Amino acid sequence: MTTSIPELTLYSAKVCPWAQRATLAVEEVGAKVNHIEIDLANKPSWCLLRAPRSCLLVSRPGSVPRRKPSDQSTPTDAEKVNPASKVPVLALGNEANIPESHVILELIADLYKDTEKSILPETPLLRAEARYFIERFNQVVWTPAVGILFQGKAENGPSVLAGITEIQGLLKKHAGPFALGSKVTIADLGVLPFIGRILTLGKAGLLKGGVYEEIVKDSKYKSFVDYADALMARPSFAATFDEAYILEKMKARIAASA
Repeated sequence: MTTSIPELTLYSAKVCPWAQRATLAVEEVGAKVNHIEIDLANKPSWCLLRAPRSCLLVSRPGSVPRRKPSDQSTPTDAEKVNPASKVPVLALGNEANIPESHVILELIADLYKDTEKSILPETPLLRAEARYFIERFNQVVWTPAVGILFQGKAENGPSVLAGITEIQGLLKKHAGPFALGSKVTIADLGVLPFIGRILTLGKAGLLKGGVYEEIVKDSKYKSFVDYADALMARPSFAATFDEAYILEKMKARIAASA
């Protein structure tokens, strides 16, 4: 089935958790992609970033000429991989450029659904559960955690812990180490980048208010910690999460936002 898959080019930035969703999916299914990494602090001349906190805009190889590093001119609309100036973007040959991490995650799952390494939940109901799990995690765990990390809102700590409690309730619905049971799916890959950052930054002392200590020491959060451990032990996580680099960049961002 994979013979019909067009050439894939993935534009990403390893500092970006949204982009890691895409790189995790690529690793899990064993997809062959051309990976173009963008250093957001030192963008090449062919990379245009218009929004201050966006992740990417680059000129696209393929149907239009790719700009050389010496070319300082601005890409035209026709040359832009993503007019929204964000990563990740998945280019499918010359057919389309697909932005948005959740869209790419599901697209990769669809493209490789008939392989042994499929990450697509088997039924429509399970796929709906996966989408809800991802959305709810972002609402009740990641959003208040961002407030702590980048806005100094230590008072968000109880909200993060309450969110983790809610996620634990969702994890109980299926027996197994992962969100939907014994197999890794899009549900897990949709939240893993954020779990990895919460625990890594917390361990480094960047998650104020004692939230990290509460998570790892209080037995009431054991099922969440076990879930996180199972995900962070995946080879795909090791391949897509540069801990030292992410810590360096996040420390700088947190200091700048203080």
